[in-house]
Amino acid sequence: MKDERQFKIPLAIQVALPFVLGLISLLLPESPVWDLQHGKLDSARRTFMSLRNDKADVVESEISVYQASIAADTERVKATKFLDILNRTNLKRTLTAGTLLSANQVGGQILVGAYSTVLLVQSKVGNAFQMTVVITCLQFLGAVTGPILVDKVGRRPVALVGFTMLFILDLSAGSLATTGLVTQSQKLGLAGVLIVFGFFNSASFQSLSVEMYHILD
Repeated sequence: MKDERQFKIPLAIQVALPFVLGLISLLLPESPVWDLQHGKLDSARRTFMSLRNDKADVVESEISVYQASIAADTERVKATKFLDILNRTNLKRTLTAGTLLSANQVGGQILVGAYSTVLLVQSKVGNAFQMTVVITCLQFLGAVTGPILVDKVGRRPVALVGFTMLFILDLSAGSLATTGLVTQSQKLGLAGVLIVFGFFNSASFQSLSVEMYHILD
């Protein structure tokens, strides 16, 4: 498409999907865990009954587990202060969480994730739009593959291989940039680096970051 449809159709889809999902969400019941947290036991029980095929014994057992967990969490929050993150026992946990965010800022992920189209346009790559679509698809593939790899082979192998590849791709992108991107092969090489970078970043760094935040939470 060479006319305005090439950006109007994607924008229309992006607007339509959240609107449809928003309407559908109006038909959904409230989270039963949220109901329990706010003392709405009857509402939580009705939702659990619909989810568990009216198995009352299963529902009551599940409610008891959640209530115990909520009570324990409430007591933990009351006994915790913000500055506890700097205590010796929590310092390693705090630094680990902060390192993930800091590394994300200096590792090139923001450039590829948010500004890949700008980089490709400024580098005068043949079709920056198509390249951006490919990068996005590879990022999605990495996001799907990453958690599976973490479960199958473990965090350490995924981190070592993924981070090593990201470092190599960073060096490759920097090397190509210093050449001035004067030839078409150099421009396509930069596009290829960004494409592969998007996959390895999603498969390793992002997958491990999300899992780590869940663990720390």
